[in-house]
Amino acid sequence: MMKHFLLTAAFVLSGLGAAHASTVRLDGVGDLGPEIPLNDGSGLWLDVEDGFSFLTCDYYCGDWGDDVITVAATNSTRQSEIKSVSGLRFDLISADLSAYSRYYRSGPTASPDPDNWVEYWNWAYHESLTYLNLAVFGYREGAVVASHEMSLESAAQLRFQPTFRNLDSVAFVSRIPDAPVLFWGPTDPNQQYCDRYSSNYACSMVRIDEVTLRVRDGDLTPIPLPAGLPLALTSLGLLMAVGKRRRKDAA
Repeated sequence: MMKHFLLTAAFVLSGLGAAHASTVRLDGVGDLGPEIPLNDGSGLWLDVEDGFSFLTCDYYCGDWGDDVITVAATNSTRQSEIKSVSGLRFDLISADLSAYSRYYRSGPTASPDPDNWVEYWNWAYHESLTYLNLAVFGYREGAVVASHEMSLESAAQLRFQPTFRNLDSVAFVSRIPDAPVLFWGPTDPNQQYCDRYSSNYACSMVRIDEVTLRVRDGDLTPIPLPAGLPLALTSLGLLMAVGKRRRKDAA
């Protein structure tokens, strides 16, 4: 009887302190919902998939293949924020993404004649530079509770630390460097710049193929136990133990 009681008590306590979880993959082929307009004057819309809203593409949107989210930083930092339409909290598990940036330093000598395209572009793209062009932020109740920043110039699968848990939203951020944004190339030696080279290019771009989330059925936070329940279970167990001992003494 005591063994049965302990097993029952453990089951009750563990059941009250946990919530069921389900995995959601934002990949553009899930349960698609209606688009949500952004009220920022941009004319952009948020896509909805499996109950989560996010900005699919914010600049020069074309056919990017399997990419679900494309965020391009042209003259300023841009981001795509993922959040639950119904307000459920979630864990950020992983993301398959690629990124590039067009951050350069011109050559150390004076600029060649721009009419000589070969010499000029070799001078203009003398050195490719790197910086923290990608950032991921996790939010809870309006505050940043998790962050990850990196320099990424290729494809990668990111698996996120336990700090990216119990979130209200997560933002994938494409950054520009701390340098001038130029459309037609540099004019000075050793000039650091971000190359737009016409309106079809961005200083930095992040493309996300898939985002994996863990969503709890209900609130992600453990369900609090009633204040007197642990004490009541303990008292009941002691009474059962005393009763069992008295029966042994009587025998």
